[in-house]
Amino acid sequence: QAQAPQLQVRYGYGKDPWKQYAPELIARPSVVPGREHQIRIRYNSSRQPLQITETGFSPLDAQGQPAGNADGATPIERSTRYRYTEINGRSVLVDIDGPLPTSLAGYDDGSPAQNDLTRLRWDRSGSHVTRVLQPDGTTVALEHDQAGRITTRTEDDGVRRLQRQIRYSALSANALQAEEITITGWLLDADGQPRASSRLSLNPYRIRHDALGRPSQAIDTAGRSTTWTYQDSTQARLDGLGNRGQIERDSEGRIKRLGLYREGQDLPERAAYYGWNAQGRLSHRLLPDGRLDSYTYGDAGELLQHTDGDDTRTHWLNNGSLHASLSQTPDGAVRLALQGSSDVPTAPQNIGHQTTASQGAQPAERRQALHDDFGRTVWLQLADHGRQSARYNEADQLLVHTRADGSSTHY
Repeated sequence: QAQAPQLQVRYGYGKDPWKQYAPELIARPSVVPGREHQIRIRYNSSRQPLQITETGFSPLDAQGQPAGNADGATPIERSTRYRYTEINGRSVLVDIDGPLPTSLAGYDDGSPAQNDLTRLRWDRSGSHVTRVLQPDGTTVALEHDQAGRITTRTEDDGVRRLQRQIRYSALSANALQAEEITITGWLLDADGQPRASSRLSLNPYRIRHDALGRPSQAIDTAGRSTTWTYQDSTQARLDGLGNRGQIERDSEGRIKRLGLYREGQDLPERAAYYGWNAQGRLSHRLLPDGRLDSYTYGDAGELLQHTDGDDTRTHWLNNGSLHASLSQTPDGAVRLALQGSSDVPTAPQNIGHQTTASQGAQPAERRQALHDDFGRTVWLQLADHGRQSARYNEADQLLVHTRADGSSTHY
């Protein structure tokens, strides 16, 4: 039966002609029925965002308990501001302030722990970022080659310095492929200078590519070599011990077989086989241990059922407002997971709720959770641990975790 249309997202635009391509409002239904989760964007004359403000609701009331109705839900808000400057005729980003409620003017006086400001410095042409000052006081310096590729990245947090040097492929087809990375680290003294005796260096990444941009050889930090070969639809990977991993594909490029061959063997020691339906979707997979996975799809291509190698069958149902998965094991145990809006019957007040339950399972497996409009878990009920709640700052960092016995941990 057809369902009534439900709003997924709506957009609002400014009056200026160019703003028809730059929405000033993006709104979606809130986890609280009858409310909206909104993102508002303010632009400068160069069509760059000056401020992004996100508003919504938490399904908890002022006391941290599930709200009985929409009027009892708690409004939440966060905002990030952006500042630009002009270099060589270009408007470039220099400050990102937010989402913590701090001021651009307070950066130099506040401690790193209180700052939420990222600053960027550019080269004279305004083409490349050369320095990033992060909110925690860490400085990242970047060096580029004439092609604009990052060749050196140096990170300094006041305690240690890590320098990453990158060498790229000489082939034009692989110009953006890193072929070798060297990392060097130092501990810093009281003056912020590296201690020579603390220097450590390693070469974690060395790789070569063929003319088509495919990896042909890699050498790890221990000097062990891995090589790749390609022939028609078959790709092989040979490690330093002589083991060969081989991928075979069909005429459409889909994986047909994965095999592991020991040195000197023509038949695989272990292999997995894949089958595809006429629509190009995975229909079955035979695993090396003999177990078979199978998949069934609907007319629109949506996955309806998955039967795994242990004969556990999982069905998916979706009616637009309620999503459900039902799993049944060979011994008859059934597990039901529901996720939806106010149609979920076991939700406390049915606001922003997600529940997972098992038929015939232990009560400890029952789980109920509430999320706010920013996607954070703010309330949780577990049979073994009771009701718990969480409070966050604007940057999604956990501030307070309150347990069922009333005790709490502050961060």
